[in-house]
Amino acid sequence: SRIWNNAFNGHFGASVYNEMEIFNPDLTLTAQGRHIKEAISPLKEGAGALLYYTERPIEAAVLASTPSTMAVWADYTFTDNNDAREIWVTLLKRAKCNVNFITPSKLKSGVLAKDGYKVLILPFALALSDEEISAIRDFAANGGLVFADVQYAVYNENVARRKKPVSIPGVE
Repeated sequence: SRIWNNAFNGHFGASVYNEMEIFNPDLTLTAQGRHIKEAISPLKEGAGALLYYTERPIEAAVLASTPSTMAVWADYTFTDNNDAREIWVTLLKRAKCNVNFITPSKLKSGVLAKDGYKVLILPFALALSDEEISAIRDFAANGGLVFADVQYAVYNENVARRKKPVSIPGVE
């Protein structure tokens, strides 16, 4: 959404040219003021707070997974997950993040904690092994931010469809 695009470009609020539009004479918020407050509230917690309050650079990892690329090809014939990775990298670099690609083996080896990553991006991560899911869960449970742009872990590492959807608490 536009609010996240703005945040990744260093903008964390709203420009108001006439305070009468957002404040009543008694300094309570008007309907427009309440709408603006609601619209920017995600920037005050979670990922927004991390972007706003953390000193740069943020170390960000982007998962580059061959099984996921195969799953994208099989499941999303006209979509290229390389485009998704490029978009994420562009957004992260605009936000002054250091971006590194990691492989599934690096993810499973604990590189996220060892190298001080704060953010993990899962672009079109349709295929994840149980070990990768466990590593992502651990990372999120220890305060790491995880973003997935489509449903993740629909398949295992062998690109076999899972019987049940996988849920990883903390993945946005």
